[in-house]
Amino acid sequence: MREPSTLELAAIARELEFLNGFYIEKFYELPGQQFRLKLNKSGIGQQNLVIVPARFLGIASVLEQQDQPTNFSQAVRKRISNFHITGLSLLNDDRVLSISMEKGDQKQSLIIEMFGKGNVIIADPEMKITLAYSRHEFSDRKIFPGETYIAPKNKRITISNLQDKNAVEEAIKSAPKPKEKNVMQALSSIINIGSIYLEDAVIRLGIDPSAPSDTLAANQITSISEKLSSYSAYIKAPQPRIYKENGFMVDYSICDIKKYEGMEPESFESTYEALENYYLSHKENQLPKISTKVKELESSIRKQKEIIEQTAKEIGELKSKGDAIYNNMQLINSVIKMAREMKRFSKEDIEQAFGIKVSEVNLKDKTLTIEL
Repeated sequence: MREPSTLELAAIARELEFLNGFYIEKFYELPGQQFRLKLNKSGIGQQNLVIVPARFLGIASVLEQQDQPTNFSQAVRKRISNFHITGLSLLNDDRVLSISMEKGDQKQSLIIEMFGKGNVIIADPEMKITLAYSRHEFSDRKIFPGETYIAPKNKRITISNLQDKNAVEEAIKSAPKPKEKNVMQALSSIINIGSIYLEDAVIRLGIDPSAPSDTLAANQITSISEKLSSYSAYIKAPQPRIYKENGFMVDYSICDIKKYEGMEPESFESTYEALENYYLSHKENQLPKISTKVKELESSIRKQKEIIEQTAKEIGELKSKGDAIYNNMQLINSVIKMAREMKRFSKEDIEQAFGIKVSEVNLKDKTLTIEL
């Protein structure tokens, strides 16, 4: 199951801008690394912002709620209860959503990482981490209380400059295109919008996504740049839908995707509503999964079958060789006898004497090879 792309999260951040002015009434930690912010605003009422790091973020129906608060939820409540939401944005144009909050002269940020295993982090106005659900250390950043929060390094083309087709074209032209990388790999290394949209742009232009990147012509790069830039419009005006096949959810997107033509699309009013149905629906949201143990067993069976087939093949080859030796034993004994008597001989001597093909004669090792 894939993670939401930067393009989709940018659309969600815009859809959630109406939460500005809501105050945080309570924070809940739910089973399965799911969280809920109970929000309220005078004259509007309550909203439930549900957070499933690396999966879902948006307004959703109330999930099952634990009776007893966890250590993490209590720590979060102490820090952000009664704070008002003042803004939502993607940090560094990446899959990191920051919810800015204020209470009087106090300011904080609730940071939600929507990639990898996901994370929920609280930072002060200087972006010093005060609380983190998961603590990690990477080569270029640390997620620990007291450390400055640094978003992951981003790529050359992001949601901020995607609409500039000249910038996109220049980025693609100047990017390394080694022949060992295909078109998709080359584009993914410089453009951060989501592989589903990169692939769609290429397919719509009749270009093979798996073709070597060094085969891209200048006119193809121009066409790809123009098509990719057009996806920026879906941040402000998404057309969310879920694709189904035989009743099962296969994928989702915020615009029409070429490779899913022929599937059953279901449209939604908001991007987060589509993701709620895809990730949080109580119905099966994908083709039935096979358990890990079953997969391991099937893999083991496949390997055993391959070994059996290979062994049977080797047995057949050895039997064939054995039969050839047995059926020509008299000839072989005669060749051996002549070789012992002559002591020094050539391939031609044996071939003329017996009318057979000799592959090799090695007097030093006292061996000769004949073809039967």
